[in-house]
Amino acid sequence: MAYKFGISDARIATWNSDQNWGSAVDLVGVQMMAVKLDTVSGILNGDDEIKDVHAQTISATLRVRFAFNSLDVFAVLTGETHTDSGADETMIFGTTNMPYFGIVGRIDHTEGSGDVHFFCGKAKITDGFEWSAEYGGYITPELTIMAVYEGTAYGIFRVIEHGTAETPTIPPS
Repeated sequence: MAYKFGISDARIATWNSDQNWGSAVDLVGVQMMAVKLDTVSGILNGDDEIKDVHAQTISATLRVRFAFNSLDVFAVLTGETHTDSGADETMIFGTTNMPYFGIVGRIDHTEGSGDVHFFCGKAKITDGFEWSAEYGGYITPELTIMAVYEGTAYGIFRVIEHGTAETPTIPPS
């Protein structure tokens, strides 16, 4: 049995409509990707006891940290456009509504050549994010993202284990 170790690749793509995404953009230098399933729950009390407990998965919260190297990544994440005039690229952040996007991450097996991909097909940044530059450090934004249900084919969160490692794609294979 192989264990899963680290994160070796991640990609994002604009969500266009149900099960339809744009071209994938690489999150270069991905350092961390965490997924937590969110629930809504209730407790039925009566007769001085708990009669029932109910919990249902309603979304997922992701945290992702990666190395900043391309405005293409922020165009997908924020819905803003950027211009490229050859030597210079420009992006203006305004009051655009954050768009949905798909995100996939790859974790390698510790033995053999397999991997695991985890995919959220319909996700959106739900918390502001910071770009921070400092002496001796790289710009590594960390994002908080919420994923919601994207149909029966992908759900909120889909995990795919491969016997032989594959390049992550959106949608996953």
